[in-house]
Amino acid sequence: MKIGVDKMRHKKNIIIVVMCISILIMGLGYALLSTQIDISGSTAVTSSWKIEFSDIRTRELHGGATNAVAPIAEGTSASFEVDLVLPGDYILYEIDITNYGDIDAEVKGATYNVSGSDAIFVYVDGIKKGTKLPSCEGLDTCPTITLTLKVGYDEMIKIDPTEKRKDIEFNIEVGQYIEENPTPESDLIPELKQPVLVDKILSDNTAYADNIASPYVTSTTGIKFGVGSGNVTIYDEVHGSSTQNLTFNASYKYYFGTSYNFNVSTGKYTLYGAIKNDTWSNMSDNYSTYLYTCMQTYSGGSCSTLYKINSYVSETSATAYSYTSKSGTANNGKGLYYTSTNTENNGTTYYFRGDVENNYVKFGTATNGKCTYNGQDVVIWDYDVMFIIPEETCKTSTVCLIGDKPILNPHYSSCDELSEYASSSGYFESDAEVIDTGEYAKYNEVVEDLIWRIIRINEDGSIRLISKDLINHSEYNSYPADSDNAGVGYMYGATGATGDNAYNLTHSNDNSSAIKGYIDRWYENNLISYSSYLADAGFCNDRSIAPSAGIWNSYDTALGYETNDTYYGPYNRLANLNKPQFSCPNESRDLFTTKGSTKGNKALEYPIGLITADEFIYAGGLIPYSSSNSSNIYLKNNDTYHSMSWTMSPWYANGSANQLYFTGNALSEYGVYFPIIGTRPVINLKSNVEITNEIPDGCTKQDGTASCPYIIKTN
Repeated sequence: MKIGVDKMRHKKNIIIVVMCISILIMGLGYALLSTQIDISGSTAVTSSWKIEFSDIRTRELHGGATNAVAPIAEGTSASFEVDLVLPGDYILYEIDITNYGDIDAEVKGATYNVSGSDAIFVYVDGIKKGTKLPSCEGLDTCPTITLTLKVGYDEMIKIDPTEKRKDIEFNIEVGQYIEENPTPESDLIPELKQPVLVDKILSDNTAYADNIASPYVTSTTGIKFGVGSGNVTIYDEVHGSSTQNLTFNASYKYYFGTSYNFNVSTGKYTLYGAIKNDTWSNMSDNYSTYLYTCMQTYSGGSCSTLYKINSYVSETSATAYSYTSKSGTANNGKGLYYTSTNTENNGTTYYFRGDVENNYVKFGTATNGKCTYNGQDVVIWDYDVMFIIPEETCKTSTVCLIGDKPILNPHYSSCDELSEYASSSGYFESDAEVIDTGEYAKYNEVVEDLIWRIIRINEDGSIRLISKDLINHSEYNSYPADSDNAGVGYMYGATGATGDNAYNLTHSNDNSSAIKGYIDRWYENNLISYSSYLADAGFCNDRSIAPSAGIWNSYDTALGYETNDTYYGPYNRLANLNKPQFSCPNESRDLFTTKGSTKGNKALEYPIGLITADEFIYAGGLIPYSSSNSSNIYLKNNDTYHSMSWTMSPWYANGSANQLYFTGNALSEYGVYFPIIGTRPVINLKSNVEITNEIPDGCTKQDGTASCPYIIKTN
C-alpha cells in the first residue's frame, strides 16, 4: 500500500567508494569501486522501500584502460577494477539505480571526500539532485536512473606523478519523493562534472601559437605563415610504446629534467622544469623525479629524440621510452591556433583554420521544409541552382526532369527554355534529356538536428558556431537601402541623408536589414527554447570607412552616406593593409549585441548574427579577386550549390551597397539586393556548456568529427 507523507519519510544513502585508482608503471594494479546501500528507519506500515543497483556497464574503454575483472552490480553493491597506464587513458561506466519498491523516491543530494593523485580525474554525471524515481507499483518495468562515472589519467600530465592513487567517497542520498515539496533540480556534484565544451576542444587539439600564424593576408594563400612562404610545417609528438636500452658513459655528466617542451614548428624537444646535471650512477635515487633526458652533456640544447626513463639498470645503463616527432607536412595552417593580437581587449582567442575535420557540434533542432519529387530532392533555378525552396513555390510549380534531376519551373514558359538558361550551372549534363512531367513536387516538414562548425573560442571563453548548412537564400538588404550606403548595415538608419550628421544618420541602428529579419524569424521558430545556452558575445558589422579619401581609387569619397562612393573598413584591412582582426573597430555602433548586454550597441532582440570577413580569412579563406582557389577550408561545403553565404562585412558602396559573401574558400562581393546568396547563421555558446555522455552509433567517443560530433547537453 502507498505510504502517506504525513506518516513517514524514507531515506537511503548510496555510498560509492573509489578505494584505489592506480596508475601503473610496472606490474599489476587496480582501481576498486565498492558500493553499499544502508536503509534505516522504523514503521508499522508494510510498504516496500527497495532501491538497488541493477546494472553496471562499461560504456567506453579508451587508450590502455582495461577492466581487470568484469564490473558487477548486485543489490546494494557495485564493483569494478580498472587499470590505467598512460596519460589519456580513461574508462566510462554507466551504473543503473532502480526503484523496485512502491514508494516514489528522489535524489536528495550528494557529498564526497577526495584525496590522492591530481593526475587522476573522476567525473560524475547522468543524474541530478531532485531527479525523481517513481515507484514500481503497477508497472511492468521498474523506473531506473543512470549514473555515469568516468575515471581516467589526465592526458595533460607530462611528469610522472609521485602519488599514483586516488581515494574518493561519494554519498548519494535517496529519499521519499514528496509531491507537495519536491527537491529543486540542480547539479548533483558540480565539482565533478563532465568537462565543458571549451575544455574538450582544447584537450582534443594542439593549439599553435600566434608566432606561427602571422596575421598577414596574401592573395594566393590567405593568412601567410612563416617567412617568405605561404605554408608552415607543423610536427606532432610520437611517443614510443615499448622501452629500449640506454647506455651512459660512467664519467660523463648528463642533463636531466622534470618535464619538457616540444616545438611544433621544428619537431625538437628541450628539457623544462627543474634541471639536474649529474652522472647516471648518481641518479639511481632520484631518476623518477628527473625523468627526461636528451642524453646531452651540455645545457640549453634541443634534440630530435627525447628519452623518458623507465628504470635504473646499472651505473651505465637504463631502460627508457623514446619520444620522437612525426614528419611534418606543409598544411597552410590547418589546425587550432590562438592569438591575442587584434582581439577584443587583447584577450586570447582560439580559432580553427584550414580543412579541419574535428569542429562539428550538434546543438538544437530545426523544422525544415523538404521539396521532393519521387523521393528525390528538388532544386529550383533562379540565377543559379538553389536547394532551399519556399513551401508555396514547391506546391505550385511543375517539375521538369533534366537527365535524372528534378527541377522546378516557376518562371519559364517551358522546360526546354529552363534547361537553356540553367545549362551553365554545371548541375546537370548540357545534353541531358529534358522531360516536362506536368506534375507538382511534394512538400513535407521534418524536424532535424542542427549541425554547426566551431569558428573559434572567443576572448570571453564563449564558443562561436556557424551553421553547417544554409537556412535560406535571401537578399542582404532591399529597397530603398540597397542603393544607398545605408544598405551595408545589418541594421541601418536613414536613406538619402545629407548634411553634417549624414554619416551617423545613415548608419544608426533603426531598421532591420532583410537578412536580419529572416534570421530573427528562424531563431524564433527554432532556437528560442535554447536561449539559456547562448552567450551575448556580439557580431561585428564594421561600417568604419577609409581613413582618407582617394586612397583606393579616384572615385572614393570616404563619406559613407547617400550614394557617395565609399570603401569600408574590411576593404581597408583585407585589400590594402592585409591584416584581418577579431576586434570590432566601433563597438558602440557596430558590435551587435542584445538589449540586456553590457557591451556593444544593444540593438538585437536575439543573440544571433553572421560571420565576419575577417573570421573567414582567419579560417583560411582568400580575399576577393585572389589568384588561387586551390586550398580547402572547413567553411567550404562539399556541395557547391550550398556554398554561397553572406558575411556581415561591407565592401564598398557606389550607388549600390555591396557586401562580402563567401563561396568555396574565397570571399567575393555583390550588391546587397542579390537574392540567391545564402544564409548561415552564427551563434555563441556560453563558456560553461557541457557535452553529453552520449556516444553516437559507430563511434567510440565524441571527437568533433562529422560522424561523432560534440553533442551539447541541453537538459
